[in-house]
Amino acid sequence: MNTKSLLSLVVLCGLLPRVAFANDAPPLPHECHLTSGAVLHHVKVLKWGEDSVTLKHDGGADPIRYSNMAAADRAAFEAGRDYAEANPPQEAPKAPQQVSFTGQAFVNTVGDGPVKIGV
Repeated sequence: MNTKSLLSLVVLCGLLPRVAFANDAPPLPHECHLTSGAVLHHVKVLKWGEDSVTLKHDGGADPIRYSNMAAADRAAFEAGRDYAEANPPQEAPKAPQQVSFTGQAFVNTVGDGPVKIGV
């Protein structure tokens, strides 16, 4: 086995567990079938609720009660809700706040007195 193949194998083995377990959330359907016979296409969850979920879809965005979903879709969205409650999203670390000022700045030194910084 040449060096390039060996390196590829090491990288693949090292990343595979991260990829396999990185997103253990239950898959959500891209279409939601309602008990009325309507089908919502290209759905994405905007907000989880106790008895409903707000879905964005091709026709807009609506809160949909779990009881109004077809059984298979209801189970998938309830599993997604349970996962979302157990694993809340982590907030991104905030960037340090930058402070600026105009004017002159001086540093007091021992023995030399104030020294002007900058222009």
